[in-house]
Amino acid sequence: MSDMEKYLQSRLAKDPEFKRIYEERKSIKAIIFELVRTRIKKGLSQKELAEKAGLKQPAIGRMESGDTVPNLKTICKVAGALDLQIKAVENSTAKLLDDMKNGNDRSKLIPMDQEK
Repeated sequence: MSDMEKYLQSRLAKDPEFKRIYEERKSIKAIIFELVRTRIKKGLSQKELAEKAGLKQPAIGRMESGDTVPNLKTICKVAGALDLQIKAVENSTAKLLDDMKNGNDRSKLIPMDQEK
């Protein structure tokens, strides 16, 4: 285990607020990773994706780099532009927001053509 991993584990164990923020960001990063993976798979540039989503390229760049944590509206715009849909296990927007805040893996991205 690296020094950084040891520090992270120690901080997570000792600081509940740090752990809450870390877990929240971990789930959001997983969603963003899927958005980036899909953008690349579709051969879209950040600028092209931004245009399709009704956003500006710097917003996509900041989201992909982790410089900002996008809100649910932005995530939905980007997902929609990539023909993905965010689904919550309980199909509740309030529950999805709560899960994203609490770092629960209860949401997922699925291609719209696979929606049931």
